Amino acid sequence: MLREDVHFKDIKHLLDYWHLIKGINHDLRELAKKKSCPNIQFWRRKIINHAYFVHFKFARNRKRGLNYWLSVLPHVTGRHVHFQKIPFLDGITKCKHTKIGLDTTHLIKRDSDEYQQLKAVIMKPTFLSGFLRASPKKNTSPNESYNSILNLYAPK
Repeated sequence: MLREDVHFKDIKHLLDYWHLIKGINHDLRELAKKKSCPNIQFWRRKIINHAYFVHFKFARNRKRGLNYWLSVLPHVTGRHVHFQKIPFLDGITKCKHTKIGLDTTHLIKRDSDEYQQLKAVIMKPTFLSGFLRASPKKNTSPNESYNSILNLYAPK
């Protein structure tokens, strides 16, 4: 209706970021259940936190934010600098965090099946296109949470 009606042509349709993240979180939870993906559970909350950081940090420059979203892939392999050689990280040279300790317990090998499955979730086309169209200012997660709690204690 917004696209076709003459009265609404100036309204820009944006997506709610919380709904996009909800889908990624669901996919990561499903991956974590597989025996072939033992490290995903460790990385799941960190990846979701990274998604929210990128969304709010790069609200004005969505393309740059999308590149930083994809930087989670070398991060889980233990690579935090020299991103110039990675083709899909255009303009990103290193992670934004401070130096972290050398804990190799939960690192994911790039040639593993686990990495390929994680890459498929991170580079999901519907999420990537939704990221570019997400509202940089507002989201409905507080309302969703409020309604969820309200329905729990005061069902209709």
